[in-house]
Parts: sequence; C-alpha cells; structure tokens
Amino acid sequence: MGYKRGITLGLVAASSPNITIDTTNGLQIRNNTTTIGKWDINSNITVGQTAGGNPNLTLDSTNGLQIRLGAITVGQWNTAGTVYIGQVTAGSPNISIDPTLGIQIRLNTTNLIHLDASGNARFRTACYQYVEFFIGTLLISEWSFVAALTDGCSILR
Repeated sequence: MGYKRGITLGLVAASSPNITIDTTNGLQIRNNTTTIGKWDINSNITVGQTAGGNPNLTLDSTNGLQIRLGAITVGQWNTAGTVYIGQVTAGSPNISIDPTLGIQIRLNTTNLIHLDASGNARFRTACYQYVEFFIGTLLISEWSFVAALTDGCSILR
C-alpha cells in the first residue's frame, strides 16, 4: 500500500485555504482540496487551477514557460528560446518568434508570413503563389507559382 509523508497547514474544508507539503506532490496551495498553486518534487511550478478552462501558468524544464487555459497551451516560451503566441494545433493561427528562424505568422505549423533573421519577408497564399521581398539582397518583389504536393508546396519558377 502507498505511503506518503507530509504536513497540512490550515483547514481542509469548503472555502478554506490550506497548504500541503508531501513527498508525492511537493508544495501545494489549495482551497479545500482544489490546488491553485503547486511546486512539485520535480521542480515544476504551476500557478492557477488546471481544471476546466481556468487560466494558469506552468514552468518546467521540458516545456519552459506556458500560459494555458485549463490544459490548453495558448502561449509558450520554450527551453530553446522560441516564443509561441496562440495555440499550435490544427486550424489555429499563431505567431512563432524563433532566435534562428525569425518571426513566423502561421496556421498550426504552416508559415503564412515569415520574416527571417536577415530581414527578408516571405508571404504565402494558399499553396498557389508566394510573394518574396528581399531587402538585404535588393530583390524587392518576386511572384512564384507553386504546385500542391501531398507533403506541402514546392516552388516552380
């Protein structure tokens, strides 16, 4: 049978705040039995309720800092230094700010607008044409027709 050691400070009852410290969950700040803040034994930190659609923040060594609604991540600064604003999931628009790739406005993981680290801009419209503006190389505008493939688009010039 499982055994854990710990302590509870405060009353565990309806509408009563309390703090628990134990060998399984680490430090928890709670309202009755609902956790509203946690620093677990693996050094992961959560501020806010994770149940339902409640807003919360998590910080851990795998995902970095996440802003969430319930369990859905709506913003992230990951451990590689990339910032995501919005959900990275099918059909969802988001912005990626990557230290190497630059700024990307995306639909899920597909770039719609890409500003690279050199200052070049690339716009995508539905897999049929690209518009490229290269300020650094002085090519200001170029249209390219593309063919839709099963794995994405390829440029035909």
